[in-house]
Amino acid sequence: MAFSALLDSFNLDGAKDRRKHPSSPLPNPTRKRQKLCDTTDTAGADHAPDAASKDLAEASANGYIAALAAYRRHYDGDNRLAEPVAAPTTTIAHPTLGRVTVSGNIGTLDVPEPKDVAPLDQYISNYADVVYAGPSNRTRDSHRKLVCSHVYRHLSITRQLVLKNNEKISKRTDRTPEGPEQRDQGFTRPKILFILPTRNSCYELVNIIVHLAGRESQENKARFVEEFGPGAREKPFPIHKPEDFKQLFHGNSDDMFRIGIKFTRKSIKFFSKFYHSDIIMASPLGLKTAIGDTEHEPGNADFLSSIEVLYVEGTDALLMQNWDHVESIFANLNQVPTESHGCDFSRVRNWYLDGNASSFRQTILSTGFLSPEINSVISRYCRNHAGFIKFHDTCSGELSSHIQQVFTKLPSPSPLDDPNIRFHHFTNIVLPQWKDNGIISQGGILIFLSSYLDFVRVRNHFVKTGESVGGISEYTSAAGVARARAYFLSGRHKILLYTERAHHFRRYSIKGVFNVFMYNMPANPVFYGELMAFLRESITNSRAVIEGSRLRALFTQWDALKVERIVGTTGYDSMRRGSGSMDFEFP
Repeated sequence: MAFSALLDSFNLDGAKDRRKHPSSPLPNPTRKRQKLCDTTDTAGADHAPDAASKDLAEASANGYIAALAAYRRHYDGDNRLAEPVAAPTTTIAHPTLGRVTVSGNIGTLDVPEPKDVAPLDQYISNYADVVYAGPSNRTRDSHRKLVCSHVYRHLSITRQLVLKNNEKISKRTDRTPEGPEQRDQGFTRPKILFILPTRNSCYELVNIIVHLAGRESQENKARFVEEFGPGAREKPFPIHKPEDFKQLFHGNSDDMFRIGIKFTRKSIKFFSKFYHSDIIMASPLGLKTAIGDTEHEPGNADFLSSIEVLYVEGTDALLMQNWDHVESIFANLNQVPTESHGCDFSRVRNWYLDGNASSFRQTILSTGFLSPEINSVISRYCRNHAGFIKFHDTCSGELSSHIQQVFTKLPSPSPLDDPNIRFHHFTNIVLPQWKDNGIISQGGILIFLSSYLDFVRVRNHFVKTGESVGGISEYTSAAGVARARAYFLSGRHKILLYTERAHHFRRYSIKGVFNVFMYNMPANPVFYGELMAFLRESITNSRAVIEGSRLRALFTQWDALKVERIVGTTGYDSMRRGSGSMDFEFP
C-alpha cells in the first residue's frame, strides 16, 4: 500500500475511534514528576535533606506541574483545528516592554516587573510563538537558559507520556476491553529544531542542555568538543573589533554544521542519525544540504515533519548568510512525510494526521533587529493556535551630533523597482553633483552597498566612465582587500565600494574616508555608527575638515525599519510623511 493511502486509512480510522472513545485526560503526574524533578539524595533511608534541598525540590516539582499543565492545554485540549486560522495583529505601547505586537489567543499582557521573572517566560512556557528583537549582548545568556529549560521540559514530558502509554498498551490482553486510543507521537522522532549561525553557538547551547539533563554517560562527547569547541589555538581578536563582533564570531565560527542529539533514560548520544534524534541543531546551510533540495529535484525533509518547538537564534546574523536557506527550511517544516520511516500510525496524534502540525508548532525567534525578510517568514509560516507575541522596542537612533548627515527619500512604487530607481538617481543626480563640486577629484569617497548585485552594477558603471575606483566585497581575497585599502588611503583610488556583508564578516577599519555615501541603508544600525567613526577618525587626524565631510544616504519607503533604527522612532515619524523626492538633514 502506498504511504499516502496508508496515511488516509489511519486518518479515517482515527476519526471513527474518536467517535467511539473520546480523548481521556492525562494521568496525574505526581509519581513521574518525583523522578524528573526531585533533587534530594535518596541513597540512604535515614538521610534527611536540608531545608534548601526541600525548597529546591518543591520549586522544581511546581515548575514541572505548571509545564505539564501548559503542555496539556496546548496539545490535548479542544484545539484540533480544521485549518490554520489567520488572526489579526495589534501593536501596542507597553509601559514595561515598549512596543509589542500580539495576535491570536495570546491573552492579556499581564507582565511582571523587570525585577521579577523575565516577561518572555510566561509566553514561552505556554507554547506561544515568541519573537524578541533587541540587543542580545545583555540578555542572551538568560534567554538561552529559558529556552533550553523549556525545551528539556518538553522532551521530558513527551518521553514520560510515551512510556506511560507503552505500559498501558503492554498490559492489554485479549480479555481486556479496548481502551481509549493512545495518540502521543508524531510521524518521526525529532521534536526540537535549533537553527543557529555558528558552531560555537551550538556548542554553548548544547552545554546548557547537558547541564540541565544531568546525564553522566555522553556518547561521542569528545568528537563533539573537537568539532564544535573553541579549540586550544583560538586567536584573540584585534583590539579595534567591536563587542557584538566578538560575541558572534568567538570560538568556532564555522557556519556549515548539523548534529542530531538523542536522549535516553541514562545517557546522551551526540551525532545520532536524524531519525533517531530528539534534538537537531544546524546552520541553515548545514540543514539545507541535509535536505538535499535543488532546483531540479526536491529533497527529503521527512525528519522535519514532527518538529514541535523551533528555536532560531541570531536571526540578524542569518540574514548575512543565505536567507533563501532559512525560507526553504521553514517551508519544509511539518509537512506530511513521503515515507513511513517505521511510524506506528495508531500512536500518531490526530492533528498530525489531519495535516495541522504547523498550527501546534511553537516558534521562538531572537534577533538583534527586524527586517522585511524576517517579518515575511513570521507572517507566512508562524500559525500557532496559541497565538503570537513580538517584542520590538522603539529606537533611539544612531545619529552623530557633529557631522552633517543628509537622507534623500526616493519615491518607489514597488520593491522590485527599487534597484533601478537607486541606480538612476545615483548616476544621473549624485555623480554629476560630485563632479561639478570637485568631490571626486578630492577623493576619500566611501560608498556603502548592502547588495552584492548593486556592488557589481555600480562598479561596472565606474569602469565604463573611467573613474578611479576600488572595491571590497564578501568575495574579495585578503590580498585584494589589502590592496584596495592601501590604494584608497594613498589617494590612488578616489572611490571605494564597500559591501555590508564584507563589513559584517570582517569589520575592517577603513582609513582615509572624507565622505560616506550610503547607496543602501545598513540593516544593522551598529554599522552606521562604525562608518561614521571612519569619518571622525579622518577629522581627528586632520586628513579631513568637518565642514567638508558628510554622510549622505538614499532610502525609500521599503527601508522603513532600517531608517527608524538610525534616525530614531521619533525622527522617522516626520520622514515617512509626504511623497516625491525629499532631503532630510541632521543635526
